[in-house]
Amino acid sequence: EIVPFWYTNPKDMNFLTYHNLRKSDASNESVDGYDSQNVFGDIFKRASISFAYMDDTFEVFATPQNFISVGARTTLVKMLRKQDIKNVISKYKNYNQFMKDFADDPNNSIADLQTSADFKRVYDELNQAINIKPLLTVDLALAYSTLLNNNDSNFSDTLGRYGAWLSTDLALGFANNGNNYIHLYSVARYLKDGLNIDANNQLFNTETFDFGGKLEIEINKLSIGYEYLTREGDTDEYRSIGTVRYQVSKAITLTGGFGKNFNSGDDTISLLGLKWGINTGEGALPMAK
Repeated sequence: EIVPFWYTNPKDMNFLTYHNLRKSDASNESVDGYDSQNVFGDIFKRASISFAYMDDTFEVFATPQNFISVGARTTLVKMLRKQDIKNVISKYKNYNQFMKDFADDPNNSIADLQTSADFKRVYDELNQAINIKPLLTVDLALAYSTLLNNNDSNFSDTLGRYGAWLSTDLALGFANNGNNYIHLYSVARYLKDGLNIDANNQLFNTETFDFGGKLEIEINKLSIGYEYLTREGDTDEYRSIGTVRYQVSKAITLTGGFGKNFNSGDDTISLLGLKWGINTGEGALPMAK
């Protein structure tokens, strides 16, 4: 996976502009001048392109086939609340003032910084401010896969698969403290699938369009939600599932679901999973000019 932004050399970018804050008055040279935002600032910055190669039968071919796929994704819109912008500026000023005072004291050393409780406090407060959930995000993703070569003479060619996804998240905070939100999600998805086989061993395409939404209540580490998606096109189905998620730690999350999924017919499904990531505990804040 490649993120093109990191292969460029953006000019006049500092900590605040990287996080899409900008000045409504360019002549204001103070930090407090960053009082507005560029809601489209992540389109290129968060854009990524990925490539994959795989061998699989896809429950269609008699022998594994070589497929290559390419995908791209980005954030089209990221909108912060006015209060969140003010909070970032406030915590940023506290962080910079601490670092300035620390550097001005000749008795301080890097070892002192690493063990300083005050540094940890201003550092954590700034990280929390910049990582607050946005009021609104709009994400876009595209993917395409195709048959690279043919290892089975029964299949002369296939269009592979093509998909496009557009999703939104409106996060409404309902408590002054903690990670407490009501999420209103919406999603639209188009899928063209050429990996289908009929009774005569002939490949054919299907086209479907999914759209729907999800309501989720997030209270600190616990999230409970309900989602409904309808599928139209060559097949008419729906997905209706209740979900629950609990974050045990930064690296471990328990997930569960209950309801009806696409292609499940009249059967009810239940899911229980464990998401396990790798948390190195490392991180760094970019310094402003």
